Amino acid sequence: MNPKQYLLIAESQKVIEYPEIFTWGLEQKLIATISKYLKLPVAYHGAYVRRDIANNIAYKTRLWHLDKEDRRIVKIIIYLKDVDQNSGAFQYIPKRFTSALIRKLKYNHEYLPSKKVERFVSSSEWISCKGQTGTVIFVDTANIFHRGLIPQTSDRLSIFFDYTSAFPLRPYYCKSSLPLQDLLRFASCLSAQQKEYVFWNRKLKQALNKFENNL
Repeated sequence: MNPKQYLLIAESQKVIEYPEIFTWGLEQKLIATISKYLKLPVAYHGAYVRRDIANNIAYKTRLWHLDKEDRRIVKIIIYLKDVDQNSGAFQYIPKRFTSALIRKLKYNHEYLPSKKVERFVSSSEWISCKGQTGTVIFVDTANIFHRGLIPQTSDRLSIFFDYTSAFPLRPYYCKSSLPLQDLLRFASCLSAQQKEYVFWNRKLKQALNKFENNL
């Protein structure tokens, strides 16, 4: 194992065996809620089935950070097994403290160790999202500092569903959970509106048009 490997993500071939995982993220009521929060059309970047490994590696998303793809980012996290403080709970710092941290640290989207953060925000203010299997978390990862606690007693199993606006601040950081060829395979079972969410930028729309014209 790579000494910095802390996370395993299911390969696309595994995900497409269960298309309902990907398409759940396109449910109409869900998209409507997200669109209302973003105040813009939605771009859906897919579903990531994750295994966060129980080890002592403090790296990347296990450190405090903000996501940078857009001004607002919605992530939906579903726990696939019980999660407590020792098995990789999602942890965040409330927005009022996040805003102060950004100013004090002159934050520029780097990953921050706990010792640096605790100089300004007491660990008593850090909130851990613990829950049973099936727990659902909605979070704007662009506007609150967050991290995944290092699992100690067991791996954390979860699914992440990712959304930005269709006009993201940094589109070059926006990537789909599935390669283009698999997105196109899903296209036939999507409504016209759902295709707008998945094939949200010009490059993806061009690929979809070409694919459908060749059918």
